[in-house]
Amino acid sequence: MHRRLVTLVTLALAGALVLTGAAGVDRAHAQPGPEKRDRLDKRDKREKVKQRVRVMRALVLAEELALDEATAGKLAPILQRFDDELDKLLRERVALRGELRAATDAGDERRIDKAIDKLVANQDARWDSERRRFADLRKLLTPTQTARLLDVLPEIDRRIMKGLRQHMAPKRPDRPLRRKGRALRQLPDATPDNSF
Repeated sequence: MHRRLVTLVTLALAGALVLTGAAGVDRAHAQPGPEKRDRLDKRDKREKVKQRVRVMRALVLAEELALDEATAGKLAPILQRFDDELDKLLRERVALRGELRAATDAGDERRIDKAIDKLVANQDARWDSERRRFADLRKLLTPTQTARLLDVLPEIDRRIMKGLRQHMAPKRPDRPLRRKGRALRQLPDATPDNSF
């Protein structure tokens, strides 16, 4: 049963990739230079990691929600569609944060205000996308499964983000992450003594 579920979710994700046009870029005709080839290789690796993470999340959700094979097969394309949308908005957020940082460094109040407005609009779009994702998933799931989804999906997403942050962290734990020569303040941990 578990192996069939893995196969079903994997096939559903692959089908969603083909339908959205995200799979299979033909680079046989182009001969990029070494720098461009390195960038393409890195992008390919990121895409493969992203797809593995999505498959694992779909599998964990299928198990946590006790989904049958038919429902699990419908779950993956919904997640895929909204993941692509949220990824685009998150990339946009990174660029907007850069704009805000540049405006702040320049001390340009008008540019700072515009950057803040764009960031707020981006946040609203992400929240809207998450609301629509939940509404689509709710149509697919039973009320009991939907209630369980509310508990497990945020935790699964947090674990994924924590794993990605740990993977991307510097090799030396005593050295903080830096941006443009400035050390970032360490965030408080979520221990009972230091909850925020």
